[in-house]
Amino acid sequence: MPTCSSSLSGTTGDLSLFPGGERTRPAMVATMAKKLPELKIPPVLGPGREVEAVELLTTYFGSPYTGAAFEDLGRPWNTPETLDVIDATDIVAVSTLSVDVPARAAIAILGELAPQISALLRDIPAERDLVDADDDLIDAGSATVRLWNLLRELPGMGPTKTSKLIARKRPRLVPIYDSVVKKELGLEDARGFWQAMRAALLADERALAHRAADLRAAANLSELVTDLRVVDVVIWMTGKNPR
Repeated sequence: MPTCSSSLSGTTGDLSLFPGGERTRPAMVATMAKKLPELKIPPVLGPGREVEAVELLTTYFGSPYTGAAFEDLGRPWNTPETLDVIDATDIVAVSTLSVDVPARAAIAILGELAPQISALLRDIPAERDLVDADDDLIDAGSATVRLWNLLRELPGMGPTKTSKLIARKRPRLVPIYDSVVKKELGLEDARGFWQAMRAALLADERALAHRAADLRAAANLSELVTDLRVVDVVIWMTGKNPR
């Protein structure tokens, strides 16, 4: 399957705080926009491999993998009353993906930072898919990036934990990043990941986005499982179970 490229990489300075390159010096912006991370989408997500991809999905969501409960542990992720709140249920849900939010970070998230987090979440549409996201929703200065930075500044909240916590709240928009995804996609780090994934979903007249929707239907997954999560799970299962 052809690789897809997008967004920011190959720059100097501390850009590790979010996947789009927030907290950069203004003079670097033009240079950064030209240097894009390239995603090596696994062939199993390409045409003619649907049976294998569906098998990976049904294995993950129909087996002992605790991540199968990520979307609905405690309550569905899209419960209207809690869409714009990170609460204890969300923090526990992250643990189904084999990481834990550190205690000090959880205290801040549930306490003094709660109003700020909710205000940011209200500015991030829950119904927006990454493939349809405008730049102002995932680029520097957006509410999504500001939420990422706010969480990343907490003790013990690296890019993996941060991505999983935000993905619990906005799973249609924010892709999960961890060591397996990083290796499978050929990323150096999380910089530019959101934009690169959006580019991959848009490539070839949205071929990957359409395929993800088809795979979700073929695997008979819950509507709580987003197309973006389908892509994530297939990538992760490919990395954890190489053939």
